[in-house]
Amino acid sequence: MAHVDSAAKVVSARRLPRRLWFPLAAILLALVAIGAIEQFLADSLDSGTRLMLFFISAVVAAIAIVVWFFSMAGLAGRTRLVGALFLVFVMVSFPLSVRRVEFSGDMVPTFDFRWSVDRAEVLEAHRALREEFQADPTHEGPLAEPAEITAGPFDVLEYRGPRRDGVIEGPKLARDWSARPPRLVWQQPVGGGYASFVVSGPLLITIEQRREKEAIVAYDVDTGLERWLYDYPAFFHETLGGDGPRATPTIHEGKVYSLGATGVLACLELATGRPLWSVNILEQNASGNLDWAMSGAPLIYDDLVLVNPGNQKGSASSRAITAFNATSGKPLWGGGETKAGYASPMLVMLAGAGQVINFDGVGLAGYDDT
Repeated sequence: MAHVDSAAKVVSARRLPRRLWFPLAAILLALVAIGAIEQFLADSLDSGTRLMLFFISAVVAAIAIVVWFFSMAGLAGRTRLVGALFLVFVMVSFPLSVRRVEFSGDMVPTFDFRWSVDRAEVLEAHRALREEFQADPTHEGPLAEPAEITAGPFDVLEYRGPRRDGVIEGPKLARDWSARPPRLVWQQPVGGGYASFVVSGPLLITIEQRREKEAIVAYDVDTGLERWLYDYPAFFHETLGGDGPRATPTIHEGKVYSLGATGVLACLELATGRPLWSVNILEQNASGNLDWAMSGAPLIYDDLVLVNPGNQKGSASSRAITAFNATSGKPLWGGGETKAGYASPMLVMLAGAGQVINFDGVGLAGYDDT
């Protein structure tokens, strides 16, 4: 009898490596699929779609290995129990350990784990240290408030330049960064979001997410220090797009016009950040938000502030674009009935006529600029 048991163990030991062919084959097939996608479909599929196919290939292989482990590997019951407990532990602990997940434009995920320092804490600690430094009488005091902001010839006052066409007429830039690399002047942490900077004189202006508030911030061009900050309660979160405001502020005639992700349109004094007026364009337009929030930079002309809240609810009173008085914030008029998009309105001349061009959720629309 002992001889039979010994023989069975030998046969089992010989079969075990053969059983390993299944998970190895699953891994190999997943790698082959990923390689084939990258080799033959790289030109026809965007990087986000390819990454999704990579993920699907890996998930299918993982599921196959799990099925093999519990039903085909011939493992002892105790081993399967330990494997099940480990699987449950991973499935529960991993989501709980992640503070947030954000995706790049190529759909590459970035995991912010709870054991790492929260970026909001990094920002706040940096600002507290700066304030302590500035308060020290042995050092230079706070930056003086500029009496008047004068825009320079290369300043950028609105999103994508003065014509909103992405063409910036500026100084000649070095072409060979290996021979003349750019020199780091300063750096510091900032809040979350996707807004760009606009520049006027000594000020860099943007809008950021700082915990549960949106903050319109002016930084000093030469030092990176905050000159002023205006914040208000507003928080937009979307898993793929991430937290924070999207639209770049606009500078016009000594004022800053900023649109937050949840629809807060604010007008501030450029030199000091003093609030002049604000309105929620979604509430005023009786419209809901977009999946990825308000993203259109305010357009200013003829004492008007033009924004594109859109008609997300299909309401008869909602408009695709709306205009406010640039001085008082009073609503003036609206046009169109389509859902909003994520582009910023432009003022252009077409066929000899001035038009406001807006790429909304349906297509390209032109509106009389009067």
